[in-house]
Amino acid sequence: MDYFLWIFNIFFTSVFTGFSIVIPVLLLLPFKNGQAKEFRGFFIDTAIKLLRLSGIAYLFFFMLDTYILYTQQGVNFLNHITGAYWLYYWFSPLMYLFLSQLLWIKKLWSKKGGLIIFSLLLLLLPSQKFLVFMAAFNRDYLLSSWSMYTSDIVIEFVLNIIVFIFTILTITLLTNKLRTNIKA
Repeated sequence: MDYFLWIFNIFFTSVFTGFSIVIPVLLLLPFKNGQAKEFRGFFIDTAIKLLRLSGIAYLFFFMLDTYILYTQQGVNFLNHITGAYWLYYWFSPLMYLFLSQLLWIKKLWSKKGGLIIFSLLLLLLPSQKFLVFMAAFNRDYLLSSWSMYTSDIVIEFVLNIIVFIFTILTITLLTNKLRTNIKA
């Protein structure tokens, strides 16, 4: 069970991270072809729908994982999720849920600038890496120790983008809306 929850966690964080990187790039690319503009709009609409559902599903699987860990570890885990550092445990899932549900507001995502700013907030705010990165600035780390982590982060971002694009294209092919949008 833990293995499946781990896979779901990776998938949903890939959706959030991929959305945060791919959507601003798509919005900033100039398209002159009408079909390319339609495909971009359809891609973004599908990504927004996926992100709304992913926020709810991510919180559900996070709560399921929390329950499983509580039943396994008991009181120690309860102190972890409700103790002095409870915010670090709950911050990412609640921010993913909050930010993904903000996309129900059409004014937020209907304008190009708003969607780009939203995507950057989605990338930075709920990220555990962001919390760790900010905490690292409070300590005296040598710059040489930072260089060994940069390649891992780049590879992780590339894999997140691939998973996100593959998921969106799979949804569009399964719903058969890609063919009807291109033919019309």
